[in-house]
Amino acid sequence: MFIILLTVVMLRSNYRFFTGIRLLSAFYLYLVFFLTVIGMTTLFGVNPPFSFVRVVVSTSLLALIFTVMYFFNYTLYHDLKRRKILAFSLFLLLAISVVGQLFIDDWSSGAGGIRLSGGINPNQMALLAFFVVIFTSLNRAITGESTKKSKLLWLLATIVLFWTMSRSLIFSFFIFYFVLIAPYILKNLLSGHITKKFFRQAIGIFALATSAYFTFRWLQSSPNYIYLVERFTGSSGLDTRSAAWDILMPYFYSNPLFGGVGWWYSSELLANTNSYIASSPHNLYVRLLAESGIIGLTITMLLPMVLSILLIIRYQQTINKSERKALLISLASIISLFASQYAEDRYLVGLVNFGNVIIIWSMALAYFLLTKDKMTPERR
Repeated sequence: MFIILLTVVMLRSNYRFFTGIRLLSAFYLYLVFFLTVIGMTTLFGVNPPFSFVRVVVSTSLLALIFTVMYFFNYTLYHDLKRRKILAFSLFLLLAISVVGQLFIDDWSSGAGGIRLSGGINPNQMALLAFFVVIFTSLNRAITGESTKKSKLLWLLATIVLFWTMSRSLIFSFFIFYFVLIAPYILKNLLSGHITKKFFRQAIGIFALATSAYFTFRWLQSSPNYIYLVERFTGSSGLDTRSAAWDILMPYFYSNPLFGGVGWWYSSELLANTNSYIASSPHNLYVRLLAESGIIGLTITMLLPMVLSILLIIRYQQTINKSERKALLISLASIISLFASQYAEDRYLVGLVNFGNVIIIWSMALAYFLLTKDKMTPERR
């Protein structure tokens, strides 16, 4: 909701709205295909009318959020002033979350009360922090420089992300940076020549690993160490999620092509079992297979897969360093966010779920970068 409201404020009538809508025609064609196919899978669900209505809602929200995020990314890419406003707003939000965590007892959450919640929820704060990590990387690629303010914002976001102890999004963080450095590693290994940039990156990784080691040693003496170990190595929540999978997957096995639960009906089905079972499968791919089968999984994942392939092709064709970095950041954001969905099921779930908005934003960013040359900004 924060991103959508912010977009409404940032958008102005001088943007080439109709040009953007025309460029989004391929996306809208995909939506028609998505609605038709996923709507068909609901016929095999437990409650077809319930699921079909939810397919229409999901498709409508995807259309709305993707369109809004497309123009939001237009603003983000072309308007330095508004990027600065956004950066300052995000810094305030993260700073308030840290100060509140330190001084407001009610903000403590999970793992012995040491997880940062920001007054809302640790996982929501982790999403916001990870968005900031991507945003600062993108801003650096666009401007071609890294300011002290940008570095401070990135550092604060990283601290907040790890403090939330969101395992899925910390995993996304490492996947994100692995995708970013992978091309440089491959280039140096294949060329047989180590560049200065590669050497600096290796030193940076070594310094990070060393800092992590000494931080870990310091944490061992902390009274909260046991909670940290339990959080990251324990099976917290795994039993209830496994129980949910055991209930949902037989529906897939009985009808592999179309599933047997029906769109959005997993939570309804699990709610009618017992309290020991998680309220959702916490795995996007298990949910999609159970609700809409292989057909539904394929159609749902078609959009991020096609965008990722097109980003790779454009990356290889592009000479401009700034654009190449932006393309790589967009690719890394899609891969890392969907990688986290092995432990979450945020995409196309609920009404205006913040996690869903961030995932759609990452795909809208990719779509914008692939079409931006056809959408020249207005002069200011």
